[in-house]
Amino acid sequence: MNNLSNELKLLKKDWKSLIMPIVVAIVILWMVIFGSGVSANQVVTFEPKLPEQELVIPWKVKRAEFKGSLEQNEKVNYLYSISNSKDFVLTVLAENGTLDHMRRSIKIGKNGYYDKGLCQVNQQWHSAFINSPDFKDWRKQARYCLEVFKKRPTAFYGYYVRGKMNRVITFN
Repeated sequence: MNNLSNELKLLKKDWKSLIMPIVVAIVILWMVIFGSGVSANQVVTFEPKLPEQELVIPWKVKRAEFKGSLEQNEKVNYLYSISNSKDFVLTVLAENGTLDHMRRSIKIGKNGYYDKGLCQVNQQWHSAFINSPDFKDWRKQARYCLEVFKKRPTAFYGYYVRGKMNRVITFN
């Protein structure tokens, strides 16, 4: 008797899981009785049809307006155009407020190395790129930063304080 009451309690708690098979059985029965073009023993498959013409979505280049020089605005808009991410732009701004691509941090990090460049990458972890000729080109730095950001946005301190940059930039 005790087992039966326990089973009834479980059944009360689990009544929703019983409804779905009943609903499916009713739908199948309805389709068999009233017809749907599908017999009870036929397997129904769905094959999506591709549109005859390729769907073209017009691309609109988004712009960002930074309260700074023309060169700084050019860099901000480039960052935005390659990433399409406000978070990325705000992170870079928080890392390097001047957007000077040759900037070196004034403090040595805990690991004994400086942070350098547009997004202040650390010399210890990114020395191959920092020591390459590509590092002098701010566009190549921006693309490199984006790849680092895509893999691990929280690698940048600026990611945690990016919200403070909203007061100096407008996205449209």
